[in-house]
Amino acid sequence: AALEARDHIAERLDAHAPYDMVYERYSLWSDVGMRWARKHGIPGILEVNAPLIEEQRTHRQLVLEDEARAVAQSAFSQASAILAVSPGVADYLHTWPGTKGRVHVVANGVDPSSSADSAELRAARHADISNETPIVIGFLGTLKPWHGLPLLVEAFARVHAEHPTARLHIIGDGPGRADLETDLAARGLTPYAHISGSIAAADVPAALGQIDIATAPYPAQDNFYFSPLKIYEYHAAGLPVITSRVGHLAEVVHDGEDGLLVPPDDPQALADAILSLARNPAHRTHLGDAGRIRVAREHSW
Repeated sequence: AALEARDHIAERLDAHAPYDMVYERYSLWSDVGMRWARKHGIPGILEVNAPLIEEQRTHRQLVLEDEARAVAQSAFSQASAILAVSPGVADYLHTWPGTKGRVHVVANGVDPSSSADSAELRAARHADISNETPIVIGFLGTLKPWHGLPLLVEAFARVHAEHPTARLHIIGDGPGRADLETDLAARGLTPYAHISGSIAAADVPAALGQIDIATAPYPAQDNFYFSPLKIYEYHAAGLPVITSRVGHLAEVVHDGEDGLLVPPDDPQALADAILSLARNPAHRTHLGDAGRIRVAREHSW
């Protein structure tokens, strides 16, 4: 259906022309924007977020692979410029013929102003020194295999053994939710964990205001290509970030400056990093402030 829709999309473009530029997000089944721009002699800018053919084959079901490859080759070759959201995506694009010199890495970004209240909400939660407010470890995102949620649960179990008041707050939904809930129940951690399900984008800053330590526990993987929007949102919210030392993430989170890097697939290292921040509120604030400044400077819309 998507392949057959290309002619209809071209007709819609014709109906609303003229344009100065066409900006298209690469999808498995459409090269129509780049073909239309080339045909009409205007710039065509193609945004590429992932190696979609490989991603589809690995995590879902890839059908009509020859057609998908033909679409990709057409879109990549006809674009005036290609925007890769990460160095990993750029490396992938360079394996396609004719892309040399036209690939530019432009990471995802956030609107820092939307997260301005997060730090205030967090401070208010801890304002009453007469009553110990639980430390909340958080995750924001879809509950999919490449986000490392089982590792986070294992690490949280170790944190909870030493810091019984700690809480885990997972913001999001996805195919891994049932397994997460089963794992938490089997460990007796259900009373100390909350999975919110999906929330509206506008509600993310307030949700991040309920978290003290943010995590992105990516497992080890070849050809890491994510541009981790969740980390930029964490930083915008003034949160200290703990993530895995995989791919280019050491360039996204500066270890000891605005977050902590841990080895991938190491629950004890992740638990130790969480505990170190749980015990040191001043360090949490320092890392969070530094992250907020840097994301406003480097990853703002």
